[in-house]
Amino acid sequence: MGRDVYGAAGGVASVNPPIRGGTDAVALREALADGRIDIVASDHAPHLVEHKRRASIWDVPPGFAGVETLLPLLLTRGVHEGWLTLERLVHATSEAPARAWGLWPRKASLEVGSDADVTIIDLDRATVIAEAALHGMNNLSPFEGWATRGAAVTTIVRGEIVMRDRELLASPGAGRIVGADPQHE
Repeated sequence: MGRDVYGAAGGVASVNPPIRGGTDAVALREALADGRIDIVASDHAPHLVEHKRRASIWDVPPGFAGVETLLPLLLTRGVHEGWLTLERLVHATSEAPARAWGLWPRKASLEVGSDADVTIIDLDRATVIAEAALHGMNNLSPFEGWATRGAAVTTIVRGEIVMRDRELLASPGAGRIVGADPQHE
């Protein structure tokens, strides 16, 4: 995927920072692989269909449903292509963000006393990104129809299984706002 995604997906692909291709994409991959880019996160900002499909891309708000697509895309396009190690992926999507927000080691750690937040992945699980299978209110994705290899199969939050085999098991409101732990800043 590169800048040509805008021709195919239009405003659905509008995100911050913008999707890059060519030498920009190569430089970004290299920087993620060698640690110069420390954090990868989703610009998860799902908008209504009518907002993302406006005639001019300049009138489209940035962001799309990214929480469920980030991991399978990085596993497929990074780990399985061989330019991103699983260790770097885990660091960039879990430990580094938790440290940046003052949440480590409570979050993104398997130490005794941490919150026991774990995502179990099947590195070979084949899936296809489909808006109809995503769990948000507005699931437009520029990755619609993309085949992926590698998927989360179970997610555990604070020791409780909240997702298993794409089925959400947590009740609405089960999440908690988490602030930085002043002892670990």
